[in-house]
Amino acid sequence: TTDVVLWFKVQMHLIALRRERMRDEESQESKEAKCILENERELREIFIKQETEARMEILLCFAK
Repeated sequence: TTDVVLWFKVQMHLIALRRERMRDEESQESKEAKCILENERELREIFIKQETEARMEILLCFAK
């Protein structure tokens, strides 16, 4: 019976390690997703700024 108890404790420990690893991976994926979203937001802002500047230049050309 001590072998069974030891085996059971080892299995429980392995399960706990797997859960911890999964949480760490999810946390890392979450950080990566936030980084990707932030980069996309910055690129969108740059694009909008460039688009706005181009429109202003066109309007200035017509205003002359």
